[in-house]
Amino acid sequence: MLKRRHAFEFCDLPWIPALFREGFMDCLNNIHRLFEPYRHIAPLIQTWAASLGATEILDIGSGGGAQVATLLKYLDGKGAPRFVLSDLYPQPAAYQALQTRFGAERLGYLEGPVPIARLPAEYRVLTIFSAFHHLPPQAAAALLEEVVAHRDGLCIVEFTRRTPLDLLSMLPAFFINMLAPLTAERFRFGKLLWGTLIPVIPTMVCYDGFVSALRSYTAQELLDLLPAGTQERFEVRYGEVPWGRLPFSKASYFILSRKDRRQSAATA
Repeated sequence: MLKRRHAFEFCDLPWIPALFREGFMDCLNNIHRLFEPYRHIAPLIQTWAASLGATEILDIGSGGGAQVATLLKYLDGKGAPRFVLSDLYPQPAAYQALQTRFGAERLGYLEGPVPIARLPAEYRVLTIFSAFHHLPPQAAAALLEEVVAHRDGLCIVEFTRRTPLDLLSMLPAFFINMLAPLTAERFRFGKLLWGTLIPVIPTMVCYDGFVSALRSYTAQELLDLLPAGTQERFEVRYGEVPWGRLPFSKASYFILSRKDRRQSAATA
């Protein structure tokens, strides 16, 4: 396993122009549509949500929303929780399109920015897909502490790991991302210019992909970040599942579930 390094990512920079940020999200959405890296995690998440009695889940760091769209495609519609998308740099137009596709009863979204350090108090169960690695250790520990103190559950899922193979997989993704402007929900010539004709956006995404892999936490590192006494109050589960349509890599998950909430859900 390679050493974790927290280098900068373009998508974290607040000054990135809106056109480039939208094009960036188009690339990530395209990868999720084509390969569905989280398709095999859907049954596990549905069982986890049911064990907590969760009918609504706040997804944080939703990006363009394609991760949750994959889940909704593979969740059993009966008894599946409603997801609410949120992000520090939200994409309301993309979220609205997904809500139209899946229905407001299955998907909602928050239009304004939602910093991870100031999450809405009314949501007791959280998911975070492909975004936990954006948090440096101090911020990651703070989020885990907030969950242990005030929430019932958290599910962290990543499809990047700190392995040479995960790093190499970013190279073919560069050429796939050049096609993203042609399959995006909203066509804009600027995205075609900087995404295909002059592939600045795919270069940024490819770089961020390398860094995302190097930033990814192992399960042991997450265990080390948990506040003292967590495992007395929470069930902690972690593992890996096959990575969507590709056999050579895996998506990892790390799940916290408040024990007394699981007990009350089981007796409800």
